[in-house]
Amino acid sequence: MRQKNYDDDIRRYCSETIAIFISSHPPRQRALRHLVDFLPIVHGIDPAWHTKPNVITTACREFLKNRRASIVIKTGMAVKEVTVISDYGSLRNYLSKLQKARLLPTNTLIPPVPKTSDIFSEKECNVLGYITLEDAVRAPSLDSALDEIANQITTHRVVILEECKKLVFEGYLEFSKLKKILEVSDINRMRGSVDNLDYQKINPYGQAISFFSKSHPKGMINTIAFIADRFQGLFTRRTFHGAHHAHEWSTSFIRQHLGITDEFAVAAMCIIIDELGINVQDLQNAKVQKTKDGEFVVVRDDGGITVSTLKPRANAIKQRTAVKNSYFQTETAVNIDANTALSMLLEMRANHARALNSNYLFVMDGSSKPRENEVEIYRLLNNRRKTAFSRIIGRLPPWVSDAQPTMPKIRVSQSLLRWIESGGDTLTSSIYLGNSILTALKNYVPPEIQEFVYRKRLRDHQNIILLISDGLPKSDTDTHKIASNQLKQLVRALRSDHDQAQNKNSSHEIYFLCTKETIELVLSYVKFGQEKEVVETCKSIIKKIEDDGSRKMIKMLAEAEPKEMSFEF
Repeated sequence: MRQKNYDDDIRRYCSETIAIFISSHPPRQRALRHLVDFLPIVHGIDPAWHTKPNVITTACREFLKNRRASIVIKTGMAVKEVTVISDYGSLRNYLSKLQKARLLPTNTLIPPVPKTSDIFSEKECNVLGYITLEDAVRAPSLDSALDEIANQITTHRVVILEECKKLVFEGYLEFSKLKKILEVSDINRMRGSVDNLDYQKINPYGQAISFFSKSHPKGMINTIAFIADRFQGLFTRRTFHGAHHAHEWSTSFIRQHLGITDEFAVAAMCIIIDELGINVQDLQNAKVQKTKDGEFVVVRDDGGITVSTLKPRANAIKQRTAVKNSYFQTETAVNIDANTALSMLLEMRANHARALNSNYLFVMDGSSKPRENEVEIYRLLNNRRKTAFSRIIGRLPPWVSDAQPTMPKIRVSQSLLRWIESGGDTLTSSIYLGNSILTALKNYVPPEIQEFVYRKRLRDHQNIILLISDGLPKSDTDTHKIASNQLKQLVRALRSDHDQAQNKNSSHEIYFLCTKETIELVLSYVKFGQEKEVVETCKSIIKKIEDDGSRKMIKMLAEAEPKEMSFEF
């Protein structure tokens, strides 16, 4: 609906005073859209709605009811509860603004935004794996609940990302062959040909063979070279002499040498989303050259790649940087990361972008003849993305596809995993997601899981008793030996506790004797140690010193430096 239609609806359903206020203080596009949906509802109840608090309250509830019953046209599925709540929140904020401006009765009760976090809903679990909130709540202990969530996410995430890295690595290798293909092909002779027939190759009937025929010794590479040279890599539905021969070769095989394919794009997106936390839709719509909204992709002097995407709901630009690593020239897929994937995408899109004058990062061959100023069909869109992702998942073990993974789940799962592994550090998750801390907690971390982490943190905190002594031997050898023995005893206690009480919320008190050497050893194990449980306990000790330690303890912690050392228990 266009803006003028919004204005018509506002004038039709609002008093003149409210209409003028909305015109001079327009809501954001999203709030405006839902305000226009709300107005017929409230006006239908009573045309003088702006003077009657009960009518406004009833209309708000009716709006929520209608929104929950709405169907997403593209998917045919019901609108997600988290979206319904977010939509109502934008409407409620503007109604509150009207109320503060005294355009609505001050005693109007605008229903609060319902509380929800459907990340673990039974209807649609939004994390990778089979875990549900019910499973987590029924877990025998806090540790096992959190471990099971993390293990489920990690297991599914690793398998999906390994396949994506393999696809990106192999896809780029095939694209990289184009230069060699052009060199060994008959492209120079094809450029001077009118009918694309090779008169140096004659069939048994005395006829010249097409440069693209399967009977031609270079038929396949000539086809790829011709399309790359004549059509800048755009293959679909091109008309030229001998085009029917081109279709005798595998279309997918030809296109992988010419630019970004659907599966390459989706695999690269999964890698980028997992590492940088960019919203799937925002990344899909990413632009390369700077737009008026501030979107762009740029390679920095240090090799890092900065991606600035528009986040429509927040009406803001979110900027992420994929740091350059030393593995770009690697001969395996293992070390492919977001920076590598973005570098490959920028290189592989170049020909198509020039041919179509497209600014989209994910510009690729379309499904029809090119039409002027219609670059939208020559990029990655929802249906193509979802179809390609389904094909990728279809090649994985059945237990992966049975869990119904999606690309948004990769992002949500990684944010939850980071939150759990950081011991409930919401700032870590909010930075990754590009959301406020409140939004990260409200929409991505279920309250029950928040409680698990906070209870575990409190338990660990209370069970650490700090001691300090000035009477320790002064010899470095003696103090290091004492520190090592203390850590070894701690490990033995942890292993014993783990073996004896795996299915209980048990705990044990840790007496930690603070010296420069013991603190240094704990810091060193956090950085270089291998046993996860010991690392977590060492982190708890450090946190306890920071929160409850004496000034002397805190000073020792500040001065301690972690050192790489051997840890054998």
